[in-house]
Amino acid sequence: MVTALVVLVRAERTRGPKYMWALIILLGNLLGSIAFFIFGRRSD
Repeated sequence: MVTALVVLVRAERTRGPKYMWALIILLGNLLGSIAFFIFGRRSD
């Protein structure tokens, strides 16, 4: 979870607003972190 939050803060662009991903990561614990790494990061 901590790793996902650090990557989120450092990411310049995400798919969707950062606050939304932060809530998903915090409230979803393990599944929220996994969802961010699969769907949230942009690979430009």
